[in-house]
Amino acid sequence: MNSSSAERKVTVTGAAGFIGRRLCASLLSRGYKVTATDQDSILRDVFAPSIDSNLTIIPCDVTDSKSLEFLAQSDVVFHLAAMASPHQCNENLDKAFDVNVNGTLNVLQNCTEGARLIFMSGGIVYGPPTEIPISETHPLGSHDVYSTTKVIGERLTLMMNEKRKLNTTVVRNFSTYGPGQTSDYIIPTLIEQASTSDVLEIWNGEPTRDFTYVDDTVEALILLSENYNVSGEIFNLGSGVETSIGKLANAIASASDGIPVVDLKKDVVGNTRQCCDNSKLRSSIAWEPKISLDDGISITAEHIRNSLG
Repeated sequence: MNSSSAERKVTVTGAAGFIGRRLCASLLSRGYKVTATDQDSILRDVFAPSIDSNLTIIPCDVTDSKSLEFLAQSDVVFHLAAMASPHQCNENLDKAFDVNVNGTLNVLQNCTEGARLIFMSGGIVYGPPTEIPISETHPLGSHDVYSTTKVIGERLTLMMNEKRKLNTTVVRNFSTYGPGQTSDYIIPTLIEQASTSDVLEIWNGEPTRDFTYVDDTVEALILLSENYNVSGEIFNLGSGVETSIGKLANAIASASDGIPVVDLKKDVVGNTRQCCDNSKLRSSIAWEPKISLDDGISITAEHIRNSLG
C-alpha cells in the first residue's frame, strides 16, 4: 500500500460481525487507520483484546443518525451493518426496514462529498435464477423482507453516488464462509454436526450454492475500495463455482475421518441453484479466489473443533 493510502481513514460498520471482524484485521495489517463501529453490546467484546494504535472503537446505532456523525471524518466506509437473518427480518418487518433501509440512509447521509463507500448486498436479491451463472444483469426476483431491504439499500447507495457525489459501489455477496461464522449458516452447521456425531445428515443434497472463503471476500472488498473507477457499479462477489450440498457434505465428512453422509431427501425450501458470474469483478480489480473449498473447509473445521474442545 502506498503512503497516500496509509493516510486514509477507514470505517467498518457491522465491524463485530463475521466478515466485519476479518475485514478490520486485514485493513489493520495493511496499515490503514481503522474505525470499528457496531452496537456497544457486542463491539467491545469482540475488539477488547485488540491492541493496535491504528484501531479506534466507536459504538453506534445505525438507526440513530446522530451516532454516525463521526463518519464525516472517514475517507472510506464499508457498510456491512445489517439485520442479516432472513428469518428474523420476516418476523420483524419494522425493525428490518429500520436497520437495513433507514440505517443505510443514515450512513450515506453522514458521509462527506467524495468519500468512498462499499455497500454489502447479497446474491439473494436475484431470487430463483433464470440462468446459471447469475450475472449482474440478471433480473431481481426475490420478494422476501430481507432481500427487499437490500434492494432498497442498493438503490439508495447508487442514488447517493449522484446526489451527494459519493463514490459508492454495491457488492452482491454470495455464500461467504470461514472461521468465526455462526451456526446459522450451512458450513459451520455441518462441521459441528460432523464433529459431534458418527454420521452427517443433510436435508437434501441437490441444491447448489456458491461458496467463497472469507479471506477472499475481504480481499475483493478492499481492492474495490481502492479502485475509484468502479464507483456507481454493482459487482457479484463469489467463487463462480457451483457446489451441491451433497458434494459439500462429502467434503466435510472426508475432513472428519470419513464419516458417512445420509441424504434425507426432504423437500427443498428456497432457491435450488446458486452460482454467480464473477467475470466483471475479476476483470475490474484483477481479483480471483485463492482458497479452494477443500482447503477452506479444512481451516474452518480445525477452528470449530478447537472451539468445541
